[in-house]
Amino acid sequence: MEKHEMLQRLTEIQEQYDLASKTEQRELDRERRKIGKMLYGNSERKAEQEVKRMLGKEMDMAYSDVERLQQLGVTKTRITKALKINDHVMKIVDLSSAEGFYKTQFEARYLKKG
Repeated sequence: MEKHEMLQRLTEIQEQYDLASKTEQRELDRERRKIGKMLYGNSERKAEQEVKRMLGKEMDMAYSDVERLQQLGVTKTRITKALKINDHVMKIVDLSSAEGFYKTQFEARYLKKG
């Protein structure tokens, strides 16, 4: 699989994820991790350190960090937990675009408090 095909598949996985059942989400997560390893396999240890560093930013995470985390196969659940967003509102967080990410992240935090 060529790099552009892998990136396209990652985009498709993200689009399918929110509508998928828990079982389907687990399968999509496995596929995302597999593609992430194919893209960045030679530097797996470096990628793990990069993931840890970006998740450690917590609420200061930028959309570019979210995109990179998704490329590395990090699940939406893990990303939203790092952002300190509760499970019951994480589904409203849109990770498909920068605009959607910032807007829905704010909404999720507001719902968390109120």
